[in-house]
Amino acid sequence: MVLRESVITLQGTRTLGDFQRAEYFTWFRRLWSQALMLAFFLLIFTAAFVAYVQGQHNSFVNVIPFVVLFLLWAASGVVIPLQAAKRKLAGLKWLGEATTFTFEAEGIRMASASFSSETRWSVVKEVCETKSLFLLRSGEQSAITLPKRFFASAAEIDAWKELVQAQMKCRRVAVRGIAARWC
Repeated sequence: MVLRESVITLQGTRTLGDFQRAEYFTWFRRLWSQALMLAFFLLIFTAAFVAYVQGQHNSFVNVIPFVVLFLLWAASGVVIPLQAAKRKLAGLKWLGEATTFTFEAEGIRMASASFSSETRWSVVKEVCETKSLFLLRSGEQSAITLPKRFFASAAEIDAWKELVQAQMKCRRVAVRGIAARWC
């Protein structure tokens, strides 16, 4: 990390795994609908278990479609974000290239051998911190993915957070929620 008067420069190579963790965070961040589905399946399983314990063994066979649906639902939580990340990144040449991030008062600049971009701070709506990433979100499905391994120390992370918060005038950047602790 290079730090000049409110300019922070980071370099590193983002991997497919970084973008997959970002997709998982986005997917699991809104758990209310999944929680309702899980409650529905648990209610059905409870009814099937009670019927089985009371001796109505043939009613257990009627629950098999619900078990299959539950397993499909659980599998979708793993497969859908993984496929979304692969689909978004298919054919992108810059994925394995070293990228330079420059954070300054005007905005964020990213550059590698095959691309460059610039984002103004006014476009960034939210900064999310996960266990291994920072996501500078400009929309529901778009975010700048910045792996924490690009920072050499916790002090550098703190300096970066101060710069981001000063530019965005946002609430404190912190790990919030179960999804952020997993990804």
